[in-house]
Amino acid sequence: MKKTGRWSEIVYFRPPAFKVKDVTLTNVLLVAAGGAVGAAMRYGLTFLPFKGVFPCNTFLTNILGALLIGVVIGFISDGRLGSGGGLFFKTGVCGGLTTFSTFSAETLSLLESGEYFIAGAYAVGSVIGCVAGVALGRMAVK
Repeated sequence: MKKTGRWSEIVYFRPPAFKVKDVTLTNVLLVAAGGAVGAAMRYGLTFLPFKGVFPCNTFLTNILGALLIGVVIGFISDGRLGSGGGLFFKTGVCGGLTTFSTFSAETLSLLESGEYFIAGAYAVGSVIGCVAGVALGRMAVK
């Protein structure tokens, strides 16, 4: 939320209208192919020989995904990667590997834009909400 003019006026974020023309078979195939690569990477990481209570494989997957999405965003922002590459790597590979990378990138973007409260609320709310969602989902099928 950003204040405008008077303190009582609050502007809420409104997502842009969905454009059907942006949904092309090529874009869908780029995302699907990237998602397959990311999912295969995630599966491959499950074979790392970590033992113990701490979920090392998932932790490593999330860190790797965050690192990869950072590289991809950097390449997109300086023009070394176009929109098709962004769809393949950012949406596809990183999405198939882990959605934690997207969560991390969005939180960093909020922090960099000075939206500290929203970033904190998003981070805490995401973790609590997702853990609660898993618990509720498990309870629903028992």
